[in-house]
Amino acid sequence: MTNATGTPIMVSPHRSVPLLRANDWNERRLQELIYRHPTCLPLDQIEPGIGQLVSVCMELPLRVGTADNLFVTPEGNLVLAEVKLWGNPEARRKVVAQTLEYATALFKLDYTELESAVMKADFNGAKRPQTLYSLVDGADSPSESVFADRVARNLREGRIVVLIVGDEIRPAVDELVAGLQAHANFHFTFALVEMPVYLRPDSTDEFIVMPRTPIKTETVPRFTIRTEGGSTDVSDAGTDEREAARPSRRSNISSEDFFEAMSERCQKIPVKLKQFLDKAAAIDVRPEYLGSLNLKWDQPEGSPVNLGYIRPSGGEVWTDASYWKVDRDLAEGYNVHLAQLFGEVRTGRTKKDGASERWVTRNDGAPFRIEEILDRLPDWITAIETFQAAVRRRAQDVYGAQ
Repeated sequence: MTNATGTPIMVSPHRSVPLLRANDWNERRLQELIYRHPTCLPLDQIEPGIGQLVSVCMELPLRVGTADNLFVTPEGNLVLAEVKLWGNPEARRKVVAQTLEYATALFKLDYTELESAVMKADFNGAKRPQTLYSLVDGADSPSESVFADRVARNLREGRIVVLIVGDEIRPAVDELVAGLQAHANFHFTFALVEMPVYLRPDSTDEFIVMPRTPIKTETVPRFTIRTEGGSTDVSDAGTDEREAARPSRRSNISSEDFFEAMSERCQKIPVKLKQFLDKAAAIDVRPEYLGSLNLKWDQPEGSPVNLGYIRPSGGEVWTDASYWKVDRDLAEGYNVHLAQLFGEVRTGRTKKDGASERWVTRNDGAPFRIEEILDRLPDWITAIETFQAAVRRRAQDVYGAQ
């Protein structure tokens, strides 16, 4: 059996029009497309919590050559993209290694060196920025010093997103894996983005882009790398696949940022919280990092339920989202159970549908923080199991009777 993709069709009330594949596009046009429209890159599938992409430049000069596209977020996260069309077998064999070489060269820059390189790059006719920070400066942006520190840290630790963007992706898996193993000491997320472009037969300047991510890596910390006195010691932390699959072992840039913030609050939080995530995984609850750590459960019928989220800035735990996707009485039972453990259920403003916002707080009405409940996390698991059982019974009553 082989997979095949059909021709996209644009449907309106009065007609349907098959779209034409833009086969005459070259790498430069695709490079310009993602520079002008970075939202075409499916970062929500790759690093959901990375922030809003801002185009920095094209043709970034590095020691080993020029990288196609560089992007940044106001939070100081970096995305490096290399654009390749896949019709050339030679390109297919070399593109992964070449892209990783660009990434390695980027990692060796400090903030000042990166900014200097950016000023020598191509801005596709746009005005050259005064500084790297000027590209993200806005009301919701951190200060320039904070932004620079975050960029410098990500460069130093190799914590960026590396993309290969092409019209179609057909690399050999063994070549991909071999290339990544050679760069195991960096914590980057690596993804292949397939981005075919289509247009209407009666239009030459309107395009439909259909991005997807056929291959993506997750950073799994299997190697410990320690440098002392000019020598580097690399020890294998284990390659057990079941161990690597545990939520406490899987990581990406968003999760690493979150747990760094937790470590700054209290060194015990990451250890206890990762143990909690492993126990939650046993009852089908998964972590989702969208800036905050969200606890998601796929209920038997309907959309996933958010069982609570932890904000990295203050360590606050919120449960208001638990009301959004289930019957209100079920969510109320869950929150009352949590309130018996941690405090009380608080009522907020009334929404447009007439329902009031509800969430669990401390007894003084303030949000409770994750460090305050570290020893009660097993009780949270019990509350989740009780809630899951109630949701399953409701689904059986409703859908089993049909």
